[in-house]
Amino acid sequence: MKPGGFSVQVGTKEITEGSNNQQTMHLLGSSKYGSSFQGLQAINDSIHHYFFTRYARNWDPEDMVWALNMITLSISNIISAIKVINGVHPKDVKYVYPSDPNLFNKPIENTRTLGLTSMKGFFYEVSEELIENYTKLEMVDLYSKGKYLKKIKRKVIINNNT
Repeated sequence: MKPGGFSVQVGTKEITEGSNNQQTMHLLGSSKYGSSFQGLQAINDSIHHYFFTRYARNWDPEDMVWALNMITLSISNIISAIKVINGVHPKDVKYVYPSDPNLFNKPIENTRTLGLTSMKGFFYEVSEELIENYTKLEMVDLYSKGKYLKKIKRKVIINNNT
């Protein structure tokens, strides 16, 4: 995982007489806070073949703090509801809510200004023609022969139903 946000801009080159071929760029999203990480993507719905893709997320720390506050209120209310379900009189439990209804919007206020908040991509897709398909039994056989697995003590369990 890599800390830090990302920026995305799109644009076209304007070519006019006497100009310097200037680019007109439009910002789609930007934040200095965020993270990026690798994820697995199945190749053509395969259960044995995957490639890595990159995910990136932008966020706002202040919005996250407001969201945690709302989560805290929600958990407290869930606990109160469970107490009532288990026989505590409703007048004896406390339900909490923000004093100002506008506080419900706080967890997304700054995030709205970020623009693009998540992206997936930056990968080279592997075509199916480049893959040698194996059945599960063939893969287990290759692993047990040590062809694709480090030499460690491992018990391989075969489920013939899948």
